[in-house]
Amino acid sequence: IGGIIDVVSEYVPALEKVPIPGKLAESGIYPFDRDYKTKCAGMLEGYANETTLDLECFAFFSFSPIKEQRLTFRSGDVVIPAGVALQGRLNFLGWEIAIDLAVSKTRFYINAWMDPVDL
Repeated sequence: IGGIIDVVSEYVPALEKVPIPGKLAESGIYPFDRDYKTKCAGMLEGYANETTLDLECFAFFSFSPIKEQRLTFRSGDVVIPAGVALQGRLNFLGWEIAIDLAVSKTRFYINAWMDPVDL
């Protein structure tokens, strides 16, 4: 959320003066791995030396019903796995839930976790 406010404040300067609580500013969608900044540092800085983008460095959803797909961009190739794949982590006011899911004709994989909910 903080990143969105930073971008919007370029067009609405009054927003720069609005204080945003830390947990609200950090709320958003992130890659599944909490250590993604260390593991993906080179990729996140620039794609110039990469030939294939590592999906673990991003939150994503993909659907390819028949076979694996390869998409080519200037920044590198993105391989979309066959079937349905979902990977990411949602941070909402400091509470997190994450999922890494891959389902196809030959594979069923789920790795998920969440912070405890205290009622």
